[in-house]
Amino acid sequence: MSKTCPNCKKIYMKEKKHFNVDKTRKDGLSFYCKYCNRNIVAYYEEKRKAPKIKKICAYSKCNNTFETRMERKRFCCNSCNSKDYQERKGLENTRFRQNFLKKLNRRKELKPNTRKPWSFDEIAILFDMRKEDKKFKEIGKILGRSSEACLNKYFLVKREKETKW
Repeated sequence: MSKTCPNCKKIYMKEKKHFNVDKTRKDGLSFYCKYCNRNIVAYYEEKRKAPKIKKICAYSKCNNTFETRMERKRFCCNSCNSKDYQERKGLENTRFRQNFLKKLNRRKELKPNTRKPWSFDEIAILFDMRKEDKKFKEIGKILGRSSEACLNKYFLVKREKETKW
């Protein structure tokens, strides 16, 4: 059994590989073949969209041309939008200055020295300071180790003591 597409006038076999499924129709297949249906849908979708407008980026240092469908769009990208805002408000150097000062003032903690073994004296100092409720960060500065290394050693030795007793 065959079926003719009214748009392209081609004759196809009545199969799902040539026609889309349409349960509202008597034969269960769409009116147009898949290829014509695809073209018709694309045509009406494009027709429904607003026409593209060529614009020039509003950021003074960019001046790129771009196409858009939105009339209110002024910038070619988000980067130009934020740079223009900073320039208008006089903030262009502020962000750089703040980040630079944060990095400068950040104190780096000493990394744990895994090659240097813990002495009995260091472990004793560690436990004595923990009894005085000092923080691992303070203990690490005194011992020349990181707070993480002190914390790990404290709980490791504590666990060993508990298992021996």
